[in-house]
Amino acid sequence: MRNFDELPLGFGMQLMQNMKASQYFNSLSKQERDKIISKTHQIHSKQDMEEFVNNLTEMRQ
Repeated sequence: MRNFDELPLGFGMQLMQNMKASQYFNSLSKQERDKIISKTHQIHSKQDMEEFVNNLTEMRQ
């Protein structure tokens, strides 16, 4: 698991506010986490990031 200080700021802040999403993210492989992190670079508003994190557990493939 990456340290929160290594995550994009908005993503890390939202993960800290959503325990279920944080636990899910931490359970992923490094490759899966990196894939999710790359998606966060396309998000530019707090509201969109919050929605992204809230829906994180539904991203299971």
